[in-house]
Amino acid sequence: MTACASCGFENADAAKFCSECGARLAPAERPLEERKLVTVVFCDLVGSTARAESSDPEDVRAQLSSYHARVRAELGAAYTAWSAQAEFRTPLAPTIGGGVVGGPVGPARSIGLNEALSIIIGVHDGERWDLGSASSRESRIAFWARAVGIVHYGHPVFNPAGGDRNWCIKDAGAGRPQSDDVLAICSTREAWDCVGGIGSNGYTFHLDSLGRLPGEQNVYPPPVPSGSGGVSLPPDPNRPSLPDARGLVAQFNAERPELFAQSCPNGLKYVNNPWLDYIVDRLRTVDPRWGYNAKPTRAASDNNGVPVVAAGDEIAYYYGSGTAQGSDQVYLVDILEGHCGSTPRLTWRVFTGEEPGRWTGAGRF
Repeated sequence: MTACASCGFENADAAKFCSECGARLAPAERPLEERKLVTVVFCDLVGSTARAESSDPEDVRAQLSSYHARVRAELGAAYTAWSAQAEFRTPLAPTIGGGVVGGPVGPARSIGLNEALSIIIGVHDGERWDLGSASSRESRIAFWARAVGIVHYGHPVFNPAGGDRNWCIKDAGAGRPQSDDVLAICSTREAWDCVGGIGSNGYTFHLDSLGRLPGEQNVYPPPVPSGSGGVSLPPDPNRPSLPDARGLVAQFNAERPELFAQSCPNGLKYVNNPWLDYIVDRLRTVDPRWGYNAKPTRAASDNNGVPVVAAGDEIAYYYGSGTAQGSDQVYLVDILEGHCGSTPRLTWRVFTGEEPGRWTGAGRF
């Protein structure tokens, strides 16, 4: 951004005149050098220390320039060859303003811009997300992280062919929240606004190029989306599948935001609470198989001496055919990360099979 010397208004980098007062903008001075967070690869040059001790710093720098150029070229060629042949791509970790690092997660493919948007729309329509005036900023961010995550990692329903690790989400830097509608290329930082009128009724999906993002904005991969299973149960065509109700949970949470602060009453983790009661009640209007997890692995000694009723941050989906109460025929889902901590937030983690679970109505139904 270029600040106007007359009025202080922040203008686009390419602007020649101030959009606020019309004054001519002085061209921004670009530093020859700048500080950035980088990954350092140590590559020693034999004899360089002894040579540097007898030379001026400027001479050492001139002598090493050709060496550095050759090393960069060799490393770049090696990386390009590896990337073209690798079975796994590298997911990208958050950084400030530029480069990214990470480790292999799974097979990847190339997804074009239009296909990426098509997948995002499919998630929106298939899971019945609402990004209109009734939605909260939090729920819209949750949708965008999930939808771009499905583009990035793949999904058995919405992106079964596999993900493309080069699609990322972004924020505006300086501690500001994640964008709820901008799709970015991780490697080049090119970005597109994808939802027109988000937060209002009548919003539409589109592709509006934003160019290359400014350096202060952060580009990083989305969290791994739920829905790939996580259910360690043998296949059974007669068993109902687990509905992916993440969108509904976000929507219901946004309906009564004041209840979120009541998700851990008196520091008790294993009792139902007003927030979870509302979420479960609303889910049961869609499908009565939803209920609470009785948390059979916990006792009063784990709950400040209070008898365990149900996990205050988990829900259970009954897939059996008899009486639900007390049944262990359940899918288990954690919907609140950091429960009873200082910064809890919505999540959707299926952990069926990781520990015993039992369906309960918590004495309410």
